[in-house]
Amino acid sequence: MAALDLLDRRLIDTYQRGLPICERPYAAMAEQLGVSEAEVVARLQALQDEKVLSRVGPVFDHARAGASCWRRWRCRKRCVTRWPR
Repeated sequence: MAALDLLDRRLIDTYQRGLPICERPYAAMAEQLGVSEAEVVARLQALQDEKVLSRVGPVFDHARAGASCWRRWRCRKRCVTRWPR
């Protein structure tokens, strides 16, 4: 695996901490990083192929997505009660 350059590091940071929620998130990332959308997609694919990124997919903050505390508590309780004692 080749060493990560500054753009790779900035891309990973942007991808992990602030993936834009819009119709074309990779284009928005590209604009923020000063590169083309194709470059962002190609680099993300290369990082995934090299196992630098293990998975490409969303991670949701349930509270921000609208899940209430009650709903989360009920889900946890339901899941926990299924564990063997």
